[in-house]
Amino acid sequence: MSLADDRARLWLHLGTVGLAALAYGFARSIGATQAGRLVTAVRDGENRVRFLGYSPAPYKILVFVIAGVFAGIAGALHTLHMGLISPAMVGVVPSIEMVVWVAVGGRTSLYGALIGTVVVNLAKDRISSDWPAAWPYLMGLVYIGVVIAMPGGLFGAAQRLAGRLRWRSDRTAAAAAPVVPAASASRAEAEAASHG
Repeated sequence: MSLADDRARLWLHLGTVGLAALAYGFARSIGATQAGRLVTAVRDGENRVRFLGYSPAPYKILVFVIAGVFAGIAGALHTLHMGLISPAMVGVVPSIEMVVWVAVGGRTSLYGALIGTVVVNLAKDRISSDWPAAWPYLMGLVYIGVVIAMPGGLFGAAQRLAGRLRWRSDRTAAAAAPVVPAASASRAEAEAASHG
């Protein structure tokens, strides 16, 4: 089957989206297990995990193997989409881009990794087509800015904003609620108890 054919390209795109969804679901299911929680604990404080009696090595190996499988599948799909592969595509800049994807989206969530991947690649397509030489420098500036200004990435910033909006709406609702005097409240409770 020719990859230049439109139907083949459509099925390739649909297959890629399907495999990405499967990989996401698999990663979510691993994260919900005890091993996944220990992986998160190792990420956040390896010495504390050791102190609790767990060896971090098996959990690091687990993550390394799963990441290797995901990277292998992604590399095969990338080659099919591009139609070729060259040593330049596995150089320093693509490796740095992947770190920037996670930093921009948010390193503590799978949603963040997906968001960062989409946002950075859309920006790359727009910017590198107009100023190809400026893209690596801009990527470095974005990475530094995100690490300093938004350590949780876009997903973390969205969560903080949602928390603030929820806090404000709770505060507004509490301020708008009618105040019932204590005597009236106790009388209403007494009447309810006598009827019930």
